Amino acid sequence: MRYENQTYVGIDIELESHEWIGCSFQNCRLIYRGGTPVLDYNSFEGCRFDFDGPAFSTLSFMRLLYRSGGASIIDGIFKSIAATTDMPFFSGNDKIH
Repeated sequence: MRYENQTYVGIDIELESHEWIGCSFQNCRLIYRGGTPVLDYNSFEGCRFDFDGPAFSTLSFMRLLYRSGGASIIDGIFKSIAATTDMPFFSGNDKIH
C-alpha cells in the first residue's frame, strides 16, 4: 500500500511491503522485519526502530562480527551506505583474525 503526506503520532507501524512518501512519524515504533519498504522524503521525530525476524538476525550477525575482530568490515559497510545509493560491495579479501 502507498501512503503519501500522512502524519503518524504515537503508533506502531510495520514497514514491510508499503511505500511511505513525504510522511511524518512522531514518537512512533517502526517495525522492520527484513522486507523491502519504500521510504522517501519522510521525517522521523522521537521514533524507535524495532528489528525483528531476518532483520534482527542480520543485526545480530553484524554485532557478532564487529565484536569478534571484524570491526573494520562493519565500519566499511556503514561508510558505503552513507556514501552511495548502491549496495556495498566487498571483494571477500577482508580477513577476520
